[in-house]
Amino acid sequence: MRTLLVTSSLVLALFSAATSAQNADAIDAPRITQQAFKKLVAAHNVIIVDTRRAETFAEGHIRGALLLPLEGSLTWPDESESVVAVLIKTRKPVVTYCACSDEATAARAALMLQARGVKNVKALRGGWNEWVKAGNPVVTSTKSTKSGPK
Repeated sequence: MRTLLVTSSLVLALFSAATSAQNADAIDAPRITQQAFKKLVAAHNVIIVDTRRAETFAEGHIRGALLLPLEGSLTWPDESESVVAVLIKTRKPVVTYCACSDEATAARAALMLQARGVKNVKALRGGWNEWVKAGNPVVTSTKSTKSGPK
């Protein structure tokens, strides 16, 4: 019960910080640049976590991303605990992303995962929007595509 109260307090504090964020660093979570992230992706040395809603994830996501929906919610769904368990055990860097202009949801997820014992977790600067804008590959429910401005 005490663990639940501590976790709830942390989540509420993080949610408050996220909703009152005025700039990209308002939530003091580690960040990774798009360039550094691309190097990890190319080396197959990263666990990628999409924190957007399931419907949005299905419309397109970064190849290999695990879904841990946190957007618009204080906590991820109970069924996401298996993803959290995998992240706790990994030795690879973990990068979270969202579609927020200030990567607030990804930063909140990074802090929540750190609190659960995940090592080396960072939020992707610019998130999904910058990834797509740069023309990087994305995956939909049935295919991989090259995305970007038309």
